[in-house]
Amino acid sequence: LYVGTGAKVDVGDILLNAGGRLSYLNYGEMAVTNLTMTGKGDRHLTYNQGTGYSSVFKFNSVTNSMTGNWFYLGNAEKVNSNSVFYFGEGGVNFSGNAATYCFGSNQKYDGLVIIRPWYGDFTIAKRDDDGVCVRFNHKVEFNTNDESGVPRTIIWEAKTISNRGSSVAVTGNGTLLVNNTHFIEGGGSSYYPSVTVMAPATLAFGKGANLGKGAVTVEKDATMEVLSGINKFDGGLTLNDGATLSFNFTERAVTPQIALPEGETPAVNGAVKVKIPADSKWPTGGKKILTTCGGFNAEGVTVSLITEGAPKWAKNVDVNADGNIVLDVK
Repeated sequence: LYVGTGAKVDVGDILLNAGGRLSYLNYGEMAVTNLTMTGKGDRHLTYNQGTGYSSVFKFNSVTNSMTGNWFYLGNAEKVNSNSVFYFGEGGVNFSGNAATYCFGSNQKYDGLVIIRPWYGDFTIAKRDDDGVCVRFNHKVEFNTNDESGVPRTIIWEAKTISNRGSSVAVTGNGTLLVNNTHFIEGGGSSYYPSVTVMAPATLAFGKGANLGKGAVTVEKDATMEVLSGINKFDGGLTLNDGATLSFNFTERAVTPQIALPEGETPAVNGAVKVKIPADSKWPTGGKKILTTCGGFNAEGVTVSLITEGAPKWAKNVDVNADGNIVLDVK
């Protein structure tokens, strides 16, 4: 199948149980209601896309039922510079415990893969055995705006691995919520993606969740949120001037905290804003230590509470003698 420039192909359900690709090349747009892959052998969305040509794929849902190998959200040969994949509320799914996805081409060409919501929130699911689900390859961007520009939430439940030199960017006005971990023990990948949060997007981490040991950077007017529990950033944390840290008390008795490896502090470049979401549960009174890594008492660093939209019980924030952010609770 060739999809020419400006052309749109609208397909119903597809069962891909033979062959290595969904199309030969796509210079336009291809929309599929529900895509299911079965059998064994590497699969790709395109084969000979070439360089310099963008492509758009839209799926209401994708289900990987393969019994081995990889399904690549990318091209088998030279990749285009900008591949966009929209997912509907059916999301990205698994059937069986041998299926795996790769976000990006399997070749050396440094193409960009953009993951977006189509018309609502969607979930990238995990396997029943919680095994490796997704591998990051080259550059992956999560644009959290849907096709109409409405902010949405991408819920990431999958366990990940990465190839050398991979990177993850979070953009748009919505949220990427990560609820699982990078496979870093027992023979897992030794490579981790660098992660950058771009304004005004939000990257949220559930309790103990992470995208590996890669460096995390939060840009000006972007937000990184942690939910109740300790979230450790082994690859380091950079907060540029105007970055926001959000601490969501999803459990009354458990304080959300940011931690780094022992002896390391975040690289803080100027002002840091602290957000307490309006739906946070009211913890018991007193002071709550929000970071355990220090570094917020450095010269030129300021920390302030965002009062607009904050719950009434959040009085203010300050920095203690150890350089950690402390929340004063009414």
